[in-house]
Amino acid sequence: MQAIEIKSRDISKLQAQLEREVIDHILQEKELLSPEQKRQFYDVIRSEFEKGGLGVHGEQRPGAARNAGKGR
Repeated sequence: MQAIEIKSRDISKLQAQLEREVIDHILQEKELLSPEQKRQFYDVIRSEFEKGGLGVHGEQRPGAARNAGKGR
């Protein structure tokens, strides 16, 4: 059981690191946008978080793969 707890902590640390990297990336990208693009970008980010996140945990919403790369 101790091995499972150790792996669980390892996974949690990696998830936290990935989330920090995603946030850093978002902050870097927003600096490249015009004011209108920033508004649209924030709308997308807010919408994705309201749906449960940006997929950083490997979970996909139904239809996400089907709609990937379309129109955003």
